[in-house]
Amino acid sequence: MNSETSGDNSDGPLPADQCPQPPHSMTDELGREIDIRLYDDDIDELVTMYEKMDTYDRAQGLPPRTHPRVVSWLETLIEEGVNLVAWHDDVVVGHAAIVPMEDEKWELVIFIRSDYQKVHIGSGLMECLLGYAHAHDIETIWLTVERHNNIAINLYRRVGFERVSEESLYHMERSLR
Repeated sequence: MNSETSGDNSDGPLPADQCPQPPHSMTDELGREIDIRLYDDDIDELVTMYEKMDTYDRAQGLPPRTHPRVVSWLETLIEEGVNLVAWHDDVVVGHAAIVPMEDEKWELVIFIRSDYQKVHIGSGLMECLLGYAHAHDIETIWLTVERHNNIAINLYRRVGFERVSEESLYHMERSLR
């Protein structure tokens, strides 16, 4: 899915048990204060973020393009999964969710508003999600990413995801144990 680059993490990914949990505040590379919180009835703000996304910010058909499909997709994520929202003041600038799948693995989806990419918000959101998942005994998170999406692939690697298959999409996983 879509995200942004992060700083050098030459020491390797942060162990899941050391990742922050929401609520968490961070300062992005431009000095903006970003609050990362569990979803809390802010679907209108999430819908607004997704409806304003450009074509190049979409991946694998997500997010959907029409208002009813965006709402339906978000309602499913909210009902079935764990959702974190990144806020700058009163504006949603990022969203990450994990949804349980078969074999006790959880699928990840993450999107960052294009004007908030490449300033470490995706990394912060991912680390909070990993910290939350570890604390709630989630063992494995997986995702698929388009082979040409090097920015996202590099982010996922920096937070500890590894490629487990290489087909038309890369399948990546991270164990939290």
